[in-house]
Amino acid sequence: MNHEEYYEKICKPAFDEILLEIRDLKKRLFIDNGMDSVQSRLNKHDRVIKIWCWVIGVIGATVLSGLANQIVEHFTGQ
Repeated sequence: MNHEEYYEKICKPAFDEILLEIRDLKKRLFIDNGMDSVQSRLNKHDRVIKIWCWVIGVIGATVLSGLANQIVEHFTGQ
């Protein structure tokens, strides 16, 4: 069996099967097909986490500012 025959008989069917699996994975990861794809869901989660981090940061900064103000007022006697 020469190289071309070996490729056509053994390698080509295996490569075709691998290609089909890769296309299926790509479809599940990146293409919306009636439901959100994995990538779309990850993007939504990422946005929600960033919003919550910003909100918690603003609230934390406000609380720390108020606390610092109370400490300064306590020690300066105002």
